[in-house]
Amino acid sequence: SSLCDFTGLRKSFMIKASYFPYQLEFKKPSGTSRGILTYKKIWIVKLWNEENPEVFGLGECNPLVGLSIDDRDDFEEELKKICENINDFIDVESYEFPSIRFAIETAHKDLINGGKRILFDNEFSRGEKGIVINGLVWMNEKEEMLKEARMKINDGFSTIKLKIGGIDFNDELDILLQLRTEFAGHPLEIRLDANGAFSAENALG
Repeated sequence: SSLCDFTGLRKSFMIKASYFPYQLEFKKPSGTSRGILTYKKIWIVKLWNEENPEVFGLGECNPLVGLSIDDRDDFEEELKKICENINDFIDVESYEFPSIRFAIETAHKDLINGGKRILFDNEFSRGEKGIVINGLVWMNEKEEMLKEARMKINDGFSTIKLKIGGIDFNDELDILLQLRTEFAGHPLEIRLDANGAFSAENALG
């Protein structure tokens, strides 16, 4: 369900919105089935009460190039239109740009929580407890992927997520076989992320 209730919020005050682009730089080139990534462009949405502009909420639009449904030529034009008409933005559940919806929902949640960049007050946001994550292995040559996977496992990761679909399929199968053989005694979970490299017809096989 949506985090937003703009109808209820607008009974209290009128919302203002703006956005600005931001570029994330990868520490090292990272391979996917759609090519090598060296940077990632995102947009930050800002929401505030026009009577109290020093308190504002922030949210992030982060469509994936070549993969997201809202990776479209008119993306920024749509984001601009939404920000200019933010008080008319009510039906977020059926909105066709999910990354814009996500940014507005999180900016709204941040705003109603006082603009503290804390969406939920819990052990994680207070720095008292971590969240278990997977060790991500970017697409690369076979030996490099194996090397990185071994490093992640030796660093304590119990779940390894491999980017696949861009090198020889038999090499990818061999990576899985080697990891399962070498770490047979470990409580290891392997996840595969093909990023749309396989068609609907051949993915299951």
